Amino acid sequence: MGPVSEHPLREWLVSDWSPNVEDALAAALRTTELALKELNLTWESVREKLSVERWNASVADLSALTHIGDSFAESPGAPPKLLVESGWKLARQTVEEWANKIDDGNRLHSELDTKIQVDTLQALP
Repeated sequence: MGPVSEHPLREWLVSDWSPNVEDALAAALRTTELALKELNLTWESVREKLSVERWNASVADLSALTHIGDSFAESPGAPPKLLVESGWKLARQTVEEWANKIDDGNRLHSELDTKIQVDTLQALP
């Protein structure tokens, strides 16, 4: 038989094959097949809602998507005032202003990097 750690049925926590093991395995496979069909239908619905034409998601991708979905489900949602058109306009304008300030800061940082070397700044008292 060989070492237990190398036995092919070790992962199933059985030491020998029997009709009960075969029946349990067949039932588990049927359950898995049904769950995969349901997952595929759900995934197609999610994929359409996300406007993704084709995405070969890994288990890690699906886990991350589940986490994001759970976070959205637990959030209180956007304030009703924000959902009106003027609210969206203001929110977009604010985000664009922040993005512009970040871009300006990055541009100034790059200009400063080309004019002053880090070693020079570190040498200052």
